[in-house]
Amino acid sequence: MLIQPEPGLAIWTIVTFLLLVFILGKFAWKPMLAMLAERERTIQEGVEEARRAKADSEAMMEKNRALLADARNQANELLERSRQDAERRRADVAQKAREEAEALLARSREEIERQKRMAIRELRSEAADLAIEAASRVVGRSLDGDTQRRLVDEYFQSLPEKGAGAS
Repeated sequence: MLIQPEPGLAIWTIVTFLLLVFILGKFAWKPMLAMLAERERTIQEGVEEARRAKADSEAMMEKNRALLADARNQANELLERSRQDAERRRADVAQKAREEAEALLARSREEIERQKRMAIRELRSEAADLAIEAASRVVGRSLDGDTQRRLVDEYFQSLPEKGAGAS
């Protein structure tokens, strides 16, 4: 047999092993366990810090989303107000244009009416002159001009104003 147990060697091996375990326990394992505990604590703190950073990051992202949504809402409100303002201005411009057109039309009508009255007056005057001349030729004698003018004016005053209201 290759291996034969020797009691002396076994005892010394056990004693050496126990001495090694005692020395390692006294001088090496406690610092190693303390170092492992410190490392575990550091890793745990890192994990907690990462969780807090993730939570902070998510909160910041949510805040940014809310700010972005608020900015979009404000932009939409600004666009809507601008659109309403432009529509109101367009309506104001259209109203002013209508008012100016109506005023121009009224002035034009007044001018036309004035011109019409002047034309009627001139026409009456010429008709009176023609009537006086025709009457003097028919009658064969001449009344004085003022009397003729007065008679014709009285006649035309007594006529209803058909022409002025008809056109």
